[in-house]
Amino acid sequence: MSLRPNRLLVGLLLSLATWVAVAAIGARWTDDQLLSRTGWASTSHRLIADRHVRRAIAGFSVDRAFGAAGIDAELSRVLPGSLAGEAKQRLHQAGTGAADAVLSTRAGRRAWQNASVAAQSDLLAAVNSPGGRRAVVLNLSPLLSQVVGAVAGSAAAKAIPGSSQVLTVRSPTAGRLVVLRPHQLRGLRTGVSTARTLAWALPVIALGLYALVLLLAYGWRARALSRIGYSLAVAGAIALALRDVLQYPLSAVFVSSSTDRTAVRAAWLIATSDARSLAIEVLIAGAVVALVSWVLRAVSR
Repeated sequence: MSLRPNRLLVGLLLSLATWVAVAAIGARWTDDQLLSRTGWASTSHRLIADRHVRRAIAGFSVDRAFGAAGIDAELSRVLPGSLAGEAKQRLHQAGTGAADAVLSTRAGRRAWQNASVAAQSDLLAAVNSPGGRRAVVLNLSPLLSQVVGAVAGSAAAKAIPGSSQVLTVRSPTAGRLVVLRPHQLRGLRTGVSTARTLAWALPVIALGLYALVLLLAYGWRARALSRIGYSLAVAGAIALALRDVLQYPLSAVFVSSSTDRTAVRAAWLIATSDARSLAIEVLIAGAVVALVSWVLRAVSR
């Protein structure tokens, strides 16, 4: 009785292993870059260094902080409706420029990174404590006073009557922006737990499938080894292609303006840089395995 297995079964296993390897790259990226404190600290630093992302962060932070600080409400109180709307628009534009300038400095970037890393630490702590009821907060208070002071001295502010009384930070918690509230963390806990499990389980499954292929390929294991190499190389190539392709639909889903879409795409490419590196490593490993298999077959002839 021949022990040589049906090659169709081996082909199916290799196809499955290829897609499992692609998913494993994504799971490892999530765990290493997004859920790791050191990984996120590095990512946060690179995000704020990008001018498109920094401008978008500045605009978002000013919009949220001005509302929390009561500046928008005070403008609506002291100015008529149409003038209040125009004044808000001008001050928000001036605030975005001021925030961008502050975040461009070394001290501003350090303050942003500290706030971002602290928020991620709070997020992980909340995820790891199912009974916790604490919200995840991005604390931009150290930056808010600088931004408001810069706006108060701008030409846009001086053109608005009473702006000196309006542009003040009345609450010490005005710069604390709530990112996630306790009730929003329930589903996230499941997602994070699943991602952490998949980060080690998927690579093990992929390696198990490749080992099974070699076990079944009795009598033609050198050829099967080359196919494993091709499978790994294809998995790396697919992961690289998905990273490049997904930036466009993601930017279209989350934002509407072309400027914001550019920022989202830039943020996506920075945030997935570890996935790119891992995909390239898998692709190279596959090429090496295929080459070794070719050498082994050439020597055995």
